[in-house]
Amino acid sequence: MRVYVHDSEGKRVVEADEDASLIEVVGIVGDVQVWAEDADEPLAADATVAVLADRDVAAVHVGNGPITVTVTYNGQTKSESFGPGTKIDKVLDWAVGARGFNIPDGDRDDLVLRAKGSPEDLDPDTHIGTLAKKGETLALDLVPGERFAG
Repeated sequence: MRVYVHDSEGKRVVEADEDASLIEVVGIVGDVQVWAEDADEPLAADATVAVLADRDVAAVHVGNGPITVTVTYNGQTKSESFGPGTKIDKVLDWAVGARGFNIPDGDRDDLVLRAKGSPEDLDPDTHIGTLAKKGETLALDLVPGERFAG
């Protein structure tokens, strides 16, 4: 099975049997955990690659723990903790939703997340753990995306 392994250094692809230990497959050293993509909790220490078999993409993130994400929108800041394998699109859904800034449905589609102070939109498929180094808080801005006149 092909497993996509993400961490604070980037990502790589490994091939592994479903009965192989995830810890061995990803090469964990030290006090870190393995998180399935978009999961709020880490996988069990004895988990095998088979736990990823029912997913469209077998992707994991190796990280130290939840990452606190702060999002600023119109001068207000809100925070939430996510697993390091959480993708930017899930953070965006939270930020525009009822637990975030509660943006009306018609206004949500034009908004994007950017690293604080950056002019570049973040890729919706990026794991937040690749943006925040070990134990850091990830600061983001919720802003209107570029509009194209046509």
